[in-house]
Amino acid sequence: MDKSPLKQPAVLIRAFGHLLVHPLKPGENPQAYIDNMMAMPHVDRIEMCHTLPTRWRTSNSMDIASGNTAFDRKRVVAMTGNIISDTMYGTFIRPRQEVECNGFVSAPGHLQAFDLKGFSALRPVRDFVERDVRFETTTCIGYAIFHWDGVHRIYHGALVTDKEHQLLRQFDRRDLGLPYRRTSDAVMSAMRFRLTDECLMDRTPVWQRH
Repeated sequence: MDKSPLKQPAVLIRAFGHLLVHPLKPGENPQAYIDNMMAMPHVDRIEMCHTLPTRWRTSNSMDIASGNTAFDRKRVVAMTGNIISDTMYGTFIRPRQEVECNGFVSAPGHLQAFDLKGFSALRPVRDFVERDVRFETTTCIGYAIFHWDGVHRIYHGALVTDKEHQLLRQFDRRDLGLPYRRTSDAVMSAMRFRLTDECLMDRTPVWQRH
């Protein structure tokens, strides 16, 4: 595998249908970690890969450097799954046929509609999830990317991925009914790389449960 200092080795674990990334620390033995994961009954696939190391501009802001100064100077966090920050909102979106939560049973579509409330200002994202047949039975992850200008939220776009972080749909500003901004394209490119499997390079299968 490429040992470029710009890349960090990592182990990919698929468990419960989710893809989890474990960046290896300097001196960490990957085989020991892999052996431990193989013994976990919920793990069904393991890979090795490289990813870019996460760099922090401050203790609570990642160094993304998209080129959009207004966005980059905010407290930028780009992490997958359920997250609320100054520059993004992310959430797992349950399928329409999932009806049980915390011991209560709801009508089909109720839980999905609840998960989509965070996209109330982004109707095209809601329409995509609500109308696509895949999401009758399949969970996805939605992300809204933005920054605040005083009291105004400036949207740059949105993403929908599957649980293995494969991109299913990207929404640019024009897709959301907003005026085009070239600098927003730069933000979406930088954030897409961090929030999808684009950042997982040199993937090599290690083990799969049969």
